[in-house]
This record gives sequence, C-alpha cells and structure tokens, in this order.
Amino acid sequence: MINEILGEFSGLLKSTWWLAWLIAALMVIYAFAVGTAQFTVAVRTIYRSIEDLRAKLRRQRLSDTELRSRAREVAKGILDLIGSRRAGEPPFGFERFHESVQAQAKYSSETLRLYQTRFMPEVIQLRQEFLKRKLSEPELDRQYENPINYWGYQAVAVSLLNLAEKLSK
Repeated sequence: MINEILGEFSGLLKSTWWLAWLIAALMVIYAFAVGTAQFTVAVRTIYRSIEDLRAKLRRQRLSDTELRSRAREVAKGILDLIGSRRAGEPPFGFERFHESVQAQAKYSSETLRLYQTRFMPEVIQLRQEFLKRKLSEPELDRQYENPINYWGYQAVAVSLLNLAEKLSK
C-alpha cells in the first residue's frame, strides 16, 4: 500500500515539474523581500518537516525533533537519578568492612534496578532510533544494558546528549 502511495506521489511530482520551479522562484523572491536570515530559518524549517516525513515513511517511530527531545529528557532523568543515588549512598567503613561491602553492593543493585525499570526500555528504543539514522556512540553501545557504576550511567546520559546534538546538525 505504501509503495502504491509513493508511486502515485512520484508520478505526480514528475508530471508537475513546473510546480517545483515555481516554488523555487517564489522562495528566491521571498528571500529578497524578507531577508536572508529569515529565509534560512524558513528553509531549515521546511527541511526538518521533510526529514520528519521521511522518518515516518521509513517507519521510524519518532521524528528527529521528538527523538532529540526524548533523548535530552532521558539523559536528564539518568543524571538526576545518579545525583540522588550518590547523595543517599551508605557510608563505607573499614572497621566493619564486610557489612560496608554488602551495603554498597545492595545499594548498587538497587540503583541498577531503578535504571532498568525507569530508563532502560526507553534508552533501548532511543538507541534503535538513532541507529536507524546511522548515528551511534560506542560508549552507549557498551554501557546501556548494564552500567556497572556511576560513570557507566553518566556515559549513557552523555552519549544520549551527544547523539541528540549530532541529530541537530
């Protein structure tokens, strides 16, 4: 069904080549009338809209704008999680070494469980969306399933932010 729609759409575009020239001429006139700065913003907006349409046609679940926004929100959530977990971390003491190690291990397991329930499903989805756009971060690929410490969680968050920035360009 999609192939039929795309075939009809491309046939329509081939038969109306003059319309593309008319639109281009109007854009040039608009550029001189309004100013180059506003014109480039308009062209960027049109380009993003076309990219969002392409994403939908490629069966990507999120548009570029939505993906960028969600990646930033999830990264912020992960950074907030590790900030709150660091603040509540049990103290470590050498005088009761065994109990301290057990408390640290339990707390670390709880942190991982919180990450896995709150963020991991969305991180997986976001990573897949970035991969569909041929964008990846090696550190995210290594850490997203099982970050072992605060640096691992931070690496996941920073990787998501880096991918969101790459998407902006």
